[in-house]
Amino acid sequence: MAQITHLSETVSTNADALQAGREGCADNSWFIADRQTGGRGRRGRVWVSEPGNLYCSVVLRHLPPGRSAAEMSFVAALALDDALQTWIAPDRLAIKWPNDLLLDGLKLAGILLESQTDGDDDPWVVLGLGVNIAHHPKDVERPATSLSAAGLTLTPAQMFNAFSSCFARWRSRWHEAGISALHPALRQRMVGIGQNILIRLNDRELEGRFERIDDFGALVLLDHSGERHFITAGDVFIKNG
Repeated sequence: MAQITHLSETVSTNADALQAGREGCADNSWFIADRQTGGRGRRGRVWVSEPGNLYCSVVLRHLPPGRSAAEMSFVAALALDDALQTWIAPDRLAIKWPNDLLLDGLKLAGILLESQTDGDDDPWVVLGLGVNIAHHPKDVERPATSLSAAGLTLTPAQMFNAFSSCFARWRSRWHEAGISALHPALRQRMVGIGQNILIRLNDRELEGRFERIDDFGALVLLDHSGERHFITAGDVFIKNG
């Protein structure tokens, strides 16, 4: 059963969840905040965190042996896509590899994973989620949107209840069958497959065709010289033409 801690304000729900995880909190312990003063995204980016949006993180334990914790980002993305289909037509939504959810081609939500192994026999991970409900950042590299801007009026509680329910179902599928259970939905809902993309890595950029997602969740890029690259982390930009 989920344990939920609701905070009016915090620095970061991921930081709260990490601390609770180190202190031995139970699996499926959730932290929800009305406002974050130090929210962050991937690669240390600042995540605008004013009241009205959903900011939540969960401690996930008992990961099946041999599975990559990184696969949980796909579990969360599919769950969020399902939850949003309660109010939004599926063709307006898309998953952007590896951890964003788009609405009408604009960023609506982001997912942040932080792994913890601690050298023990039961590694755990914190999964954080931010959904733009009432507002969204302006003048950013990746144009964003919110549910409010799309004409929807929802509360963070409504969004959390829908997401957490869908997340439990997708997590169960993943536990039982691994990432292969996610592949059909991922390949249907992932934006950019078959298109030309630029992918920005820590030390370089690559361009080519986004061929597919492989059996381990990596992005397979066929570059202009015919070489295939298997990318496990990076920022994707879809190229026109």
